[in-house]
Amino acid sequence: MKIRKYLFQALFVLAGTGIVFCLYCGCGKEGKPLPPLEKADFLPAPFALRADIVHGEKTTLEWQYPDDPKTRARVREFHVFAAPVRPEDCRDCPVTFTKIATVSMPKMRFVMEIPDKIDYRVKIRAVGVHGSNCSGYSNTITLTR
Repeated sequence: MKIRKYLFQALFVLAGTGIVFCLYCGCGKEGKPLPPLEKADFLPAPFALRADIVHGEKTTLEWQYPDDPKTRARVREFHVFAAPVRPEDCRDCPVTFTKIATVSMPKMRFVMEIPDKIDYRVKIRAVGVHGSNCSGYSNTITLTR
């Protein structure tokens, strides 16, 4: 009789734990569902990224984007990504890019500070008006001080 009592209590605890787990644990990523992107929703990548040294530690990044008015109307902003590359890093090692700035459309210029003794790899990406679609990355350039 005692074994049945303990068995019943154990099953009750397991069932309760399972219910709590199902109620409070999600199935993954939370957020609004997004419709699948159609071919027309894909944005072209910015191109011709280049840098000009302005004064000492500052450099101006400039890039281009297709002149088509329909394409430009679908772009809200550009994200600027940079990755520091130190002299002790190996040449072909992968680098981790982080977003350092957001530049609103139609501006296609960003002034960046570069500290001494650190090189940076930089690339740009266009972001759509709803924020749900992004272009590919521009060409990657290396900024050296």
